[in-house]
Amino acid sequence: MFTSAHPADADHPAVVTSTNRRACLLVNPASGVHEPKDHNQEIARIWTVLRQAGIWAEIVETKEHEPPGDVARRAADEGFAMVIAGGGDGTVGAVAKGLVRTDCPLGILPMGTYNNFARSLRLPKDLRAACRVLARGRVRRVDVGEANDGHYFFEAAGVGIDAELFPLGEEIKSGRWSRLWHAAKLAYQAEPARIHFELDLPLSEAYQAGGDPGGEDYNTKPFTGGEQKRSLDFSAFMLIIANTRYYGSGFTVAPNAIMDDGLMNVRIFRNFSKGELLKHFWSISRRRYCYSPKIDTFTAREVNITAKSELPFHVDGYRVGKLPLRVRCLRRALKVLA
Repeated sequence: MFTSAHPADADHPAVVTSTNRRACLLVNPASGVHEPKDHNQEIARIWTVLRQAGIWAEIVETKEHEPPGDVARRAADEGFAMVIAGGGDGTVGAVAKGLVRTDCPLGILPMGTYNNFARSLRLPKDLRAACRVLARGRVRRVDVGEANDGHYFFEAAGVGIDAELFPLGEEIKSGRWSRLWHAAKLAYQAEPARIHFELDLPLSEAYQAGGDPGGEDYNTKPFTGGEQKRSLDFSAFMLIIANTRYYGSGFTVAPNAIMDDGLMNVRIFRNFSKGELLKHFWSISRRRYCYSPKIDTFTAREVNITAKSELPFHVDGYRVGKLPLRVRCLRRALKVLA
């Protein structure tokens, strides 16, 4: 049974108070270690550490033919006190999709390369420390992004060159080094696109960051057309709608993102040269975030994006379609042990 110490909509953290502490542990065998013997030893060690923390875990390895979200949803329906995702961001996101708007919290054992979602929650990467977080049972509600009514995301959605390069980056990370040439070619040939977006808030209220007010790059365009103007046309290489601070290959893409404020961070990369864009992403991949007057930030509950050209978009690195794109923030729709 799952109970809370506070009402579901309270700002205070809830607590898993079950005496059973029965958990479904979903593990991606491709995350972390790759040798079968090492993988089995790691799973046995995880089970032991969880048991020592007072959590009885039933282990399920993810399979290609069965979405982890479906397994997670069944576990929630069967009354498990928690569903634990053991793996990287791909595994965590796939499991989390099955727990959106349920009473069953998500537990995370970061076992991937970048662990962006776990980093944004400030979860420890050390196994025993992560298990202690689960044993403590403190539940935090976080926001979930929804793209075009049905595609959940937990890190970010992207439009433009981002949607072209992101999937290639995942292939390269998995060892397909021949894709480097294709990625370089796409980046070289990319051109800024003309994009239109509309927010559910006035631009004057949603606008968060621009250039130096005393410098040439200061952007006053969002405030023209009246205080209640909600739409904007611009040229940019890409636009990112972020729920967390980190995404992709550990990029600090939205340093001011708050995961439970009911708002998405809309980041517009305007007027960048290709070299400047490459330099910026190299910097934030090294965790040296550099302020840029060429990035504008808006916050909104909902954003609608269109363009004359057929621009692709991705959610959490998976290319799922082309514009138009409608993104909504589902406020505190996921419970996480943190």
